[in-house]
Amino acid sequence: MSVYSISSVILLLLVSLLTCCNAQINSFCVPSSCGNIKNITFPFRLKDDPRNCGNPNFELDCQNNQTILYLNSRSYYVKSIDYDLYKIRVVDSALENNNTCSFPLNSTEDNMSSDIYRSDFDVPLVFLQCPRTVNSPRYVDITFCSNSNSGISSNTSQAHSYIVVGNELTLSDLEDSCSVETAISASRSITTNYSSLSSIHEAFAYGFELSWIYSLCSGCYGHGECVLQSNSVVCRPFSVCYEDVPVSELNFRCKLQYWAPYIIVYGGITIGGFLGIRFLFGILFLIPFLVYKWRRRKNFSEYDFPFEEQTNFKPIHYSYSQIKKMTNNFKEKLGIGSYGNVFKGKLRSGLPIAVKMMNKSMSDAQEFENLVSAIGKIRHGNLLQLVGFCFEGEKRALVYDFMCNGSLRESPSLSYEKMFEISLEIAHGIDHLHGNCEEKSLHFGIKPHNVLIDENLSPKISDFGMVRLYPEVNYMAPEFYYKKIGKISYKADVYSYGILLMEMIGKTKDVEEIKGIENTKGSAEEMKMLKKMIIIALWCIQMLPQDRPSMNKVIEMLGSDLELLKMPSNFKAVCCTKGIRN
Repeated sequence: MSVYSISSVILLLLVSLLTCCNAQINSFCVPSSCGNIKNITFPFRLKDDPRNCGNPNFELDCQNNQTILYLNSRSYYVKSIDYDLYKIRVVDSALENNNTCSFPLNSTEDNMSSDIYRSDFDVPLVFLQCPRTVNSPRYVDITFCSNSNSGISSNTSQAHSYIVVGNELTLSDLEDSCSVETAISASRSITTNYSSLSSIHEAFAYGFELSWIYSLCSGCYGHGECVLQSNSVVCRPFSVCYEDVPVSELNFRCKLQYWAPYIIVYGGITIGGFLGIRFLFGILFLIPFLVYKWRRRKNFSEYDFPFEEQTNFKPIHYSYSQIKKMTNNFKEKLGIGSYGNVFKGKLRSGLPIAVKMMNKSMSDAQEFENLVSAIGKIRHGNLLQLVGFCFEGEKRALVYDFMCNGSLRESPSLSYEKMFEISLEIAHGIDHLHGNCEEKSLHFGIKPHNVLIDENLSPKISDFGMVRLYPEVNYMAPEFYYKKIGKISYKADVYSYGILLMEMIGKTKDVEEIKGIENTKGSAEEMKMLKKMIIIALWCIQMLPQDRPSMNKVIEMLGSDLELLKMPSNFKAVCCTKGIRN
């Protein structure tokens, strides 16, 4: 007999002896119970059970007729124990059954798993704080829970709280200015649509299933087959195939030995036939595939790959086929812009978007890459957010959030107060471009057509960074035409902003117009706002760039009292002359 066989026999005898002794010891142990859990037995034990019963690593507690499991310094109520599947189902003790606003405190995969248990999670539920109401079927409103004992921290400066199923959540799916507060995982062992607060609470109340088979069988991995027998764990050596064990219960090595003759005969026939068919089909599809790859490489430029690495806020790189699908093959045209046609579409989540198809191909593809990288990094409440882009051969597009109220030029008549608010928000957006964003940028295209209005009548400046690549005639400052009066700088945007103010209040001539508003209908406070806008506009449209204020100064002037504002001395302005406006 070989040394290997002798070792196997000795190991088998030792395992049998240990199994017999362990079974004898555990034979005096009877199942314990606590509350609804009636079958507490090996490997579990209660604190008061005899020391020889159960495994100390699987000790449970019984308090107030509730079976409790302590895991990672947290307590969980035990709901059931399945000894056939080696699973125990628990619920966070902080959860209140009759309170839908009660949530688990630490139910995530990281803090539920341990050396003894492995958790069974699948559905992440993300808690969001948003400054305003979100109308989306994906957002479950829990704002009314903010004052309850929910266990979820909230930012009191935010007005609305929501829960969103986050297994397919992306940056483009988040509503503007919404922030993630925390995330709690739900078990995949319960079927629910997570469409209401009650269904979400039902998932949390079901709890989580933890498997203990991995820790009991850790000593068998690589050495034998793990089997639970007679309230103990038996590790059968791989070298032994038991004749009294049904084929369905044999370990892999024994099954392979049992089925070897059948595998050799029928497996050889099957594999040979499969390889023959695969070879024939491979020949049929290889040539078309190579032609497709050659054409694709020929049509794509060297820059046809994502630019996501260049920014923390990653605009999504869409293919042209995805763009066509999102816009329903460009079915609904929103308008014709300076740089191409704009079409309405929607993301897979249902959120509406605007897709601008560029109609002027650029001679240098690097410029388009730089454009996407630059505007993709800029994020501000009054700047239109870039969602994604398309760069596929000659097909180039920019994907933005959809603004339901169109541009400032198309929006309905506004009150003086709302007009003043919009002028202040536009100023904040331009100021962010000039110095507060990661990369300083000039717009060179400030005009009503490039100011979009969202559902809350808040302005979003669009097309920043575009005019440098696609020059056009806008509300341009005089230094664009008369080089002697000064260099082209951020003061050109200040000039365009002044003309925009004049356009908003319908005043386009000179300082004498201030006297004409005395008879305008409106409250005294509204008239102060109107006068303030006119004075600031006159400061902004002065002839010499050095006489114009910065956008930061404009914001300061808009926030000051009317009595503190003075008319610009030696006023010289170029406003609405031929060739300056579209």
